[in-house]
Amino acid sequence: MPVSDVASLLNLPESRVALSLKLAVRATPLVADNDAPAAEVVFEDELVLALAKPSGIITAPKHRHEGGSLVARAIAHLNRKGGKEEEEEEQEGRKSSSSSSSSEGETGGGEGVPREKGAVPAPPPPPPLLLPFPVHRLDMATSGVVVMGKTSAAAAALQAQFRGRTAKKTYLALVAGGGGRSVGERWECDVAIGRHPELKVGRRAVVLDRGGGSGGGGGGGETDSDDETEENDDGDGDAQPALTRFAVLARCDGAAAERAMRGGRRGPPSPAAPFSSLYALGELARAAGTLRSLRDGAALLACAPRTGRTHQIRVHSSFCGHPILGDDLYGPVPLVDGRELAPRLLLHAAALELVHPRSFFGGSGGGEGDEEVLRLSAPLPPEFRRTMEALGMEWSFDELPRDLWD
Repeated sequence: MPVSDVASLLNLPESRVALSLKLAVRATPLVADNDAPAAEVVFEDELVLALAKPSGIITAPKHRHEGGSLVARAIAHLNRKGGKEEEEEEQEGRKSSSSSSSSEGETGGGEGVPREKGAVPAPPPPPPLLLPFPVHRLDMATSGVVVMGKTSAAAAALQAQFRGRTAKKTYLALVAGGGGRSVGERWECDVAIGRHPELKVGRRAVVLDRGGGSGGGGGGGETDSDDETEENDDGDGDAQPALTRFAVLARCDGAAAERAMRGGRRGPPSPAAPFSSLYALGELARAAGTLRSLRDGAALLACAPRTGRTHQIRVHSSFCGHPILGDDLYGPVPLVDGRELAPRLLLHAAALELVHPRSFFGGSGGGEGDEEVLRLSAPLPPEFRRTMEALGMEWSFDELPRDLWD
C-alpha cells in the first residue's frame, strides 16, 4: 500500500508516516540462516570477515526479515556457539548462577524482595546478535570472495577502498570464442556502459566519441570488463566510463569445445548454441564486429575491473565477442544432450587485495610502507572446475596473475 494511502487512513501527515515506516524497517532485526549450509570462511580476525559466496544466493537481503542471503549466513556464523570450550563455559555460568540463587535464600537476590519457595529466577535476556557490515556485493549468479567489516569503523575503512577504486579485484571467467587467442595474451576494454533501452535489468556497451581515443570493440581494440560489485552503479541511466583488463590463462580450440558439447563423443558438428534474449539480438557482439560460439573455442580469462559498473565484466566480455558461459542475459547457453554445459554463470571473484582496516587506525606503525595488506582468495567451486575439465582445460590457482592492476 502506498504511503499516501496509509497516511490517509490514519489521518496523519504523509511525511510523518514515511518517517515512522522508515524507523520501523530499521528496527526490524536481521535474521540468521542457522539452517543453511555453514558459511565458508576464507579469512577472519577481530575486524574483518571474508567469505566464499556460492552462486545462487544474494549477498545482502532485500528485506531485513528475510533469510537466504550471504549476510544471513554470516550472522549465523558470528553467533554460532563454536566448540566444546564455549559450551563448557556456558554450563559453568549456569551452575554459578544457580548457586548464587540458592545462597540468596528466599529474599530474591539480597534486595529484600520476597520470593516464593522453589521459584525459578527468570533467565537473562539473550545477548544481541553480532552483525556483520557488508561493504560490497556480488551478483546473485556470481561466486567468490566477499569481505565484510565486523565493526562499523572497519567497514568504513574497507568501503572507502572500494569507492576509491584501490581495492584490487580479480575475477575468473570461462568464455566462448577464445580459441583464437594465445595463453598469456592481454588486452583492455575501455568502453562505457549504460542502461539498456528496453530491458529493465540489462546493460549495454556504448562506444563514445573520444576524439580518436582508443575504444573497446572490433579488431585489435577488443576489450572486456565486468565488475559485479555494483558499488558505483550507473543509476541515472546515462553511459558511464568503464575499464577492464583481461588475460588469457587457458584455452581450448573449437574441436575440443565441440567434443565437450557432445559429452566427449565424436561426430558431426553440433548445431549452433542457443543464445539468450540480449545476445540473440547480436547487438553487443556486432558492435565489436564479432559473434562467436563454442565452435570458435573457449578460454579461461582473468578479469580485473578498474571501475564498478553493473554487469561490467559480463557486458564487456560479450562486447568483445567472448560472452561468459552460462550467462542467460548476455551470452550463449550451450547444451549437451539437452542439458547446459555451464550449470551457472561461470564468473568467479577469485581474489581481492586491500589494506587491512587496522592500518587506518594507527595500529600498524605509520606510513604507507607499513600498511598491512590483505590478500584474500576463494577457491574455484566444483561446478566451475568440472566445466573446465569438460573443455580439457588445465590451470592452477597459483597461476592467477597479480599484476593486472599494475
